Amino acid sequence: MAKPQPAFQVDRAMSKRRAKKLQSYLTKQVWDPSTRRAWPDFICGSKLDCKASAVNCGASFHEAQGHAVGDCYELQTVGDVPFRVLVVPMEAGGGERYFSVEGRTDRVRRSGRLPWKAGKTGGEFRNAHMKGVTLSLRLALGLPYNDRHGQPLIDHQTERVTFTDGTDAHLFDCFAMTNLLLCSAVLKEGSQKSLATPVMRKNCAEHLVETIGILKPTLVISQGSGLVKTLRGSFGVTHPMGTDLGTNLARCDLDGNQFIWAALRHPTRNWSTINQPYFRETVVPTIQQARKRALTLAQRTV
Repeated sequence: MAKPQPAFQVDRAMSKRRAKKLQSYLTKQVWDPSTRRAWPDFICGSKLDCKASAVNCGASFHEAQGHAVGDCYELQTVGDVPFRVLVVPMEAGGGERYFSVEGRTDRVRRSGRLPWKAGKTGGEFRNAHMKGVTLSLRLALGLPYNDRHGQPLIDHQTERVTFTDGTDAHLFDCFAMTNLLLCSAVLKEGSQKSLATPVMRKNCAEHLVETIGILKPTLVISQGSGLVKTLRGSFGVTHPMGTDLGTNLARCDLDGNQFIWAALRHPTRNWSTINQPYFRETVVPTIQQARKRALTLAQRTV
């Protein structure tokens, strides 16, 4: 397959500044990485209400699980149009607590080094959620997801984005991922089954709004139907879903930052492979249209 021509310029310094600014906010409002990884040092003002709501529904509560900002998040087209992609799942799930931005970013980056599926001798491989994230980013950044025979592209080399300065980076370095919830409520320790409560969604939406103000995405892709109601009330929707934008797209203006929001189901059950109907019939046209509209909107507001 011929190497594609670079479609983006990258500003690594600005990417790091945004990550640093986000960490400063989380340090003041959620958890300071220089303190202990312990409940008394978790300073979020909503922590008692959120944990109580989770415990009351029998959930295991996992706090301060952080956000990720790739080293190449700050992109522009060759025509100087900003293009910053933010993926918003519900939560990180059961597992480790207390992540800095740097720590969560490294965790996401490492998942991009995993193979698509287990080898003959077993070993770690990319989970269904991160496969969906990979496919999202291929579409958002204009990379192919299948070969000329229609077979899925699952090799690491085709997951790399080439920039106009001659460098390249993995897809997972070229986006930010900020869960709606900085804390998870799950069925049990180690589980990924969400038991997120309305109290948690309402409280953490305030942190997400601040996060978007810092990262200023031009395209937001949410993953999970359970997020839509909360995000619709938090994103500053100006052109809602069901208008001429389509049933999965909305135009948003959040305190002056305008972006296109693509709302999709969670990939784990619906689109972790290119052969699933939801991927072909909904995800592909939605993200392709979202990319086009996001670039058009960003060009108007430059």
